[in-house]
Amino acid sequence: MEFIDKLILPQSAITIVLLKNLLFLGQVVFYIFTGTLFASTFLSIKFGSKSNKLKSDFYYWLSADYINLISSNILMPIGLGLIPLFSIILIYMELLHGTGSKLPIFLWISFVLYTIAILIISKYRSMINSKPVSQMGTENTARDRAKIYGIIGTALLFAFFWLFSAILSSSDEKFVWTSNISVPAMLFSFDTFLHFIIIMISSFGLAGIGFIVKYFFWDKPANINERYLKFVGNLNSNFTLLLFIIVPFLFLLNFVLIPIETLSKSSFLIFAALVAVDIIVVGLVYFNQKSYKYDLSTWAFYGIIVIISLNLYSGALSFDIASSAHTYVLATNYAKFEESTTPVKEVNIADLGKEIYSSKCMACHRFDQKLVGPPHKIVMQKYADKRAEMVSFILKPVKVDPAYPDMPSQGLTPKEARAVVEYMFKEYGEKLK
Repeated sequence: MEFIDKLILPQSAITIVLLKNLLFLGQVVFYIFTGTLFASTFLSIKFGSKSNKLKSDFYYWLSADYINLISSNILMPIGLGLIPLFSIILIYMELLHGTGSKLPIFLWISFVLYTIAILIISKYRSMINSKPVSQMGTENTARDRAKIYGIIGTALLFAFFWLFSAILSSSDEKFVWTSNISVPAMLFSFDTFLHFIIIMISSFGLAGIGFIVKYFFWDKPANINERYLKFVGNLNSNFTLLLFIIVPFLFLLNFVLIPIETLSKSSFLIFAALVAVDIIVVGLVYFNQKSYKYDLSTWAFYGIIVIISLNLYSGALSFDIASSAHTYVLATNYAKFEESTTPVKEVNIADLGKEIYSSKCMACHRFDQKLVGPPHKIVMQKYADKRAEMVSFILKPVKVDPAYPDMPSQGLTPKEARAVVEYMFKEYGEKLK
């Protein structure tokens, strides 16, 4: 851990915002792939066991089709699983750097669990695909051996998802930003349980509707049994419909449990959007089921992806608010780092304000955009006729707007603070009118 910490360099406020956006995108890609992988493997094992009891060809086929719902190409779990997860961990380490939090340790444990699970599930898939499904069904030893690999792989993925749910659901809590993390409290909290259930329901729903989309439209086999198609279409529609009827109530509960200090107007809009999209998905799946044509399945599939993305964005928004104060610290550290690595040169008094503004102020502010701190346009309008007070504020910052983190002292001299204020009004004064 110390070795990796030494590799982390201070980042500017703009880079930190970019990292948070990349974190969200990485989570979307990772959850869609890994959730589908977990659900399809679990269902493959379940229907494989059922086929043995009922001696039904349909369940044999269904078991094999589910494990092949995701391509067996080894590049897919690497490109859509391991690489996004590795990137997510590195970004979290960057954003948590300097907090003393032990959260990165749990992230690396989750990475090890995930890697082992992927390898074992790949083995399970190769064993299922090594022989015709009908032949696999008659060879108990081969089938049971494959089943053991499948069970171990899904159990590890289950443990991974539980641990990762604990990490993500606690990332908007204050205790994450200290070293005093209670492991039992993090692993067995109701927030973790709820986050895990939402992930599981979304994953199984995506796998169910994804099965229909793949085998009915995108990759329909040439000589597939039509009775089998009707069977799997009805089966997958039924459990997808049931799952997403439950989802809005879980989202409501999750919304109620969001810490008040991390709520914003966007949180309410996201919740409303989640419920609206879920209702649309339920309607699409219901009409599919009634028509037996399943031509609306593709739209339902995309709708579920939107639901997963919105849910993750809600968490990313809470994390952004919870980490805003530390983001300010990281941006300030970057300004100090940049200043320490910049060669010393003589600067005349006319350029002093510009240089300080560029190296310090712009780490957290823009003239007309919200970054870490408020837009300078708002600040300058407030101090337009009180420049001396603005100088005093820069020299000794105090809490003004609760929507923004505290501004740390920049260690400027009165002469430097006056130079900054004069530069700002000279450069942007006309834009205030």
